[in-house]
Amino acid sequence: MDQLQSAVRFLASRCDGAVDLDHAGFNKIDAHLGHKLASLETWTPRQARAAWRMIGKYRGQLAEAGIDCDQIPEPPKPENGGGPRRLALDGSRIAVSFPYDPALVSAVRNLPSRKFDGATKQWLVPATLDGFEAALKFAVAHNFDIDEAVIEKAATLMAGREENLNLSRAEEAEDEISGLSGELRPFQKAGVSYALKNKRAFIADEMGLGKTVEALATIYAAQAYPALIVCPASLKLNWQREARKWLPGKSVSVLNGKNGDGDFQADIVIINYDVLKKNLEPLKARDFKAVIADESHFAKNYKAQRTQALKALCANREYRLFLTGTPLLNRPQELLSQLGAMGRLNDLGGFWPFAKRYCNAYQTRFGWDMSGAAHLDELNEKMRAVGCYIRRNKKDVLKELPAKQRAEVPMQISNRAEYQRAERELIGWLRDRATQNKAFLESIKDLPEAEQKAAKEARADDAAERAQRAERLVKIEALKQVSTRGK
Repeated sequence: MDQLQSAVRFLASRCDGAVDLDHAGFNKIDAHLGHKLASLETWTPRQARAAWRMIGKYRGQLAEAGIDCDQIPEPPKPENGGGPRRLALDGSRIAVSFPYDPALVSAVRNLPSRKFDGATKQWLVPATLDGFEAALKFAVAHNFDIDEAVIEKAATLMAGREENLNLSRAEEAEDEISGLSGELRPFQKAGVSYALKNKRAFIADEMGLGKTVEALATIYAAQAYPALIVCPASLKLNWQREARKWLPGKSVSVLNGKNGDGDFQADIVIINYDVLKKNLEPLKARDFKAVIADESHFAKNYKAQRTQALKALCANREYRLFLTGTPLLNRPQELLSQLGAMGRLNDLGGFWPFAKRYCNAYQTRFGWDMSGAAHLDELNEKMRAVGCYIRRNKKDVLKELPAKQRAEVPMQISNRAEYQRAERELIGWLRDRATQNKAFLESIKDLPEAEQKAAKEARADDAAERAQRAERLVKIEALKQVSTRGK
């Protein structure tokens, strides 16, 4: 027991409560328990067991103090059951049980997203990182017995947190995805690894880094078919082209209009936000394994019909990938509807804890004001940690990118007949100009070279010729304006 207490007290002496994240002392999950144990002269069997299981994560630090974890004997397992105050696991929730005590009831109400189960007379807290941190802090402060399963699950989540943080910033990965019709760059492979591990996440890489390809590669690697892609209307043809390029052998359908003109039974179904609501019922009837929401900030307003439709289609889908270079355009409030559709809001504390912590929500005589912003660095870190946010910037992966990239993005236009008429007129005019130039060159071909040069210069200076060159530019600009109206 002396060796075990020495190990815990050494770690506590280095730990500032995980404020600086300097990897010295206990991590954030263990900080409260570790400091509490270090302050006690004697431990109960459960406390000794919890301490022994906890210190295994800190072998490197303890070795610096000459403490060998393997030489510390394992404390005996406590008898089944717990004391009157107990922290245990109940499926996917943390169960807090104690005899009725008004002071404890008041304290337990501060736990995130807690609910009272009248049948079991227990308070239940979601088994998330935030839930474990708050529940362990509460249990330590009020001298609860803590089951081993709670310590083990918290340790697993903490390890996953560190893995997610590293993956969310990774610039390379070795994973190979065979069968794609193209080669992923190393940072794109890292993005696919993150998405495959977490399944429901923002892919928020900076514009131009290939979010489309990462999403397609993810559903290919997971074989998450059929898949639904929701995007702005201007990007539907680009998604169609990229899906056909990268996913050989998969049928791709683009739905148009309120009646869903297209094949609802294709492997990849593409639809724009504007007609999502009008095609909701036939889309809900399909068993989509994945939903990809491109430019997901289009769903930032929870009152909008397209947001409600997207949320309905995302429900119970295994893969939900939200692509956007700007998930938060103005304020954290815009994340609420996106995280809700993604099924990640509870991982960040739930609606009201999120609103109060990050939207600086407060009540006015007209209702709640959530237009503020607070603790944004913490929010960024937490979203990465729970596995719902990956973002890399161009400057971080620039060494992998070519000097310049050009891409054609085909778009539908609403005035195709007008555009084709203007295009024919321009082509006809250009052909006439070409015929005139050919006739001029034919007329001077027998002249000496010096005279040919002088004739060309004189023609170039001719007022009519200059007017025709200007007219060409005007006609090209007119064609551009027609296409712009159509877009």
